[in-house]
Amino acid sequence: MSTKTNEHEYTSTVAVWAANFLLCTFAMALVVSLELGGKSK
Repeated sequence: MSTKTNEHEYTSTVAVWAANFLLCTFAMALVVSLELGGKSK
């Protein structure tokens, strides 16, 4: 049972990390696109 709990916690941690990574990547892409858009105008 402890193995399953650890596995679940590990999966949750990876899911949270992946979500944060995607969120940061999206935010950076948005900032870069806004910067480029502002410079091109």
